Amino acid sequence: MSAQSNIALCHLKLNEHPECIRACDKALELDPKNEKALFRRGQSQLAMSNYEEAIKDFQEVLKFNSSNSAAKQSIQTCRDKMKAYQQKEKQLYANIFAKLAKQSDNEPTSPVATNGQENGAEQPPTTDTN
Repeated sequence: MSAQSNIALCHLKLNEHPECIRACDKALELDPKNEKALFRRGQSQLAMSNYEEAIKDFQEVLKFNSSNSAAKQSIQTCRDKMKAYQQKEKQLYANIFAKLAKQSDNEPTSPVATNGQENGAEQPPTTDTN
């Protein structure tokens, strides 16, 4: 168990986050209450921008050790990063819709013939009743 946790730490330090998560999962299979494995998995989830998964891991740590200030701080970091991501995404979509609106305003409308028919449309035959 401690071997898997130490392997996870090595992967974490090398920024090999998927491998770290796998090693933590193996450690947690042996001991579901392994605080270090939960915390390290949370750190890797955070590094991979899996904020909700990271928060779950950090909250699990707090269940077993409510005084873990690093887990509390990591939860706040996740929430801050989620908020920043949502703001960035909101701005991105606002820019996209603004560009689309500008394009639709600049597109020419189809020209209309004087008799109300679109250009290029066949004219109905006229008959002279006189």
